[in-house]
Amino acid sequence: MLGKEIARDPFALHANKARHRHAVYFGSIPAEAESFTVQLGFDAPNLMAGDRLTFDHLDFAVMPRETDPAWTQVKEPEPPRVRITSKTPFVDPFAPLVVSIKANGAKIDWEKLRVKFDGRTTTKQFRRESGRISYVPEKEWTPGLHTVDIEFLDTSMHDTPPEVYDRTDAMKAVDPTRITVQADVIRSWDAFSAYRPFVKATDGLLPEIYPVHEVTPNPMPSCVAETTRDMKKFHSDVAEAGDGSPRTVWPIIQNFKGWTSWKRFPTQDELYAMSFASIIHGANGITWYTYGGTIIPEKKKFNYGITTSEEIWRGMTNLATRLNRLAPVFVERTPKRQPKVEVLEGPLQDVCLNPSVTCLMKHHGGKTYVFAVNSACTRVKASFGLDGASASSASVAWEDRVVRIDDGKFTDVFRPFDVHVYQLKQ
Repeated sequence: MLGKEIARDPFALHANKARHRHAVYFGSIPAEAESFTVQLGFDAPNLMAGDRLTFDHLDFAVMPRETDPAWTQVKEPEPPRVRITSKTPFVDPFAPLVVSIKANGAKIDWEKLRVKFDGRTTTKQFRRESGRISYVPEKEWTPGLHTVDIEFLDTSMHDTPPEVYDRTDAMKAVDPTRITVQADVIRSWDAFSAYRPFVKATDGLLPEIYPVHEVTPNPMPSCVAETTRDMKKFHSDVAEAGDGSPRTVWPIIQNFKGWTSWKRFPTQDELYAMSFASIIHGANGITWYTYGGTIIPEKKKFNYGITTSEEIWRGMTNLATRLNRLAPVFVERTPKRQPKVEVLEGPLQDVCLNPSVTCLMKHHGGKTYVFAVNSACTRVKASFGLDGASASSASVAWEDRVVRIDDGKFTDVFRPFDVHVYQLKQ
């Protein structure tokens, strides 16, 4: 076990000046280990010239396995503290209701705050100022007891981090080789993603990428850009909140309509571009939602999947077949040296501020492949620098055309959401 790192977790070493802080941490040591080393680092307090930080009474004890909690156990922050600050009971029939919300160490995503008043969702009727929300009744208060329920969504859509950690630990206890994954909306547009507290809970993530909502605009300018943003956020979260071990990502790309929020299917161009963008930006696998859908008229359920029509089915199976044929290329290791993309005409960035044209190069069977996608909803002309490549041309898959390579560089034009797959020729 010499040299094997078994844990890397941030230590909360906050302490008042000139005082010690007592802290206890638990960790796991492999049974076959003969020795171990602990390195103490800190992110706070910041040390200035002449300051010193001292550690005292560092004790280590080996406990029985059944009392040794997993080092990956996440401590949940204290929930926000909610308190009604307006005086109750009150006699004023139009008295405002004021509720203070103190973060109490937790991160609050105010955009996701939900308020129920007397059992009915009334979020829009409450006004927010700093750490308070208030409600002014439109008509007189009715006598009696009233209830206010406040929900904070800045974690998973369904479970807390400790619950997911516990399930993973239970599965690994039965079969340590079993791959565990979780699926959720990653919410990469928020200040902090939903995935961040869950990074170390499973071996992988299936981010739910469903960006096509309204009938218009068609195409949706942000759908491919959002896919790229989600994939980047996944890798950022793994790098910053992970433990250094690899994590796999199998995005779930939208191919449905319904469920009240999604008014149409993605177009074929949107579907292809979202799928290839996810692979270009680090997907290790790919799935699509949903297969059959749920259509129950008597319950007013009209949710449509890829079996809805022959056109949708044909488009989906054509895409899946093409990706399946390219699977041997995708699973090759990604070279560190990738093509340098330069936009010659059109926007430099998409609506989410990603580069408008991005690509991925792979080598397989003595051949070189370049996968490229335009995430901007407009025409773009771009050049690709191939650093030392000796190829003279590249064929473009499914398009029956060839682009010329001069001095290790070729140029091509992309329509909105175009996907080009190039195979270099000597």
